[in-house]
Amino acid sequence: MTDILLMPKNKRAQRTLKTVIRCNLQKMMDERGLSQLALAFETKLAVGTIGSLCRNQFTRIDCETALVLCEFFDCGLCDLFEIVNL
Repeated sequence: MTDILLMPKNKRAQRTLKTVIRCNLQKMMDERGLSQLALAFETKLAVGTIGSLCRNQFTRIDCETALVLCEFFDCGLCDLFEIVNL
């Protein structure tokens, strides 16, 4: 699983803190019984895009993709993505 790594500006904090952005898309799909293919069909998003988000293998967050998913799941951006300190 790959996460987006946010590094603090303070070099001392960089050694002790790791902050990542995680996508909760797979959890949200599981709660609704949706497959990646079904979600792609309903939202017109690429299956590869959905798969990357489900596996947390993304390096950027596309605003249009996030908007489509938030509208589909009737949720906010903070429900779809979360910042986690490891």
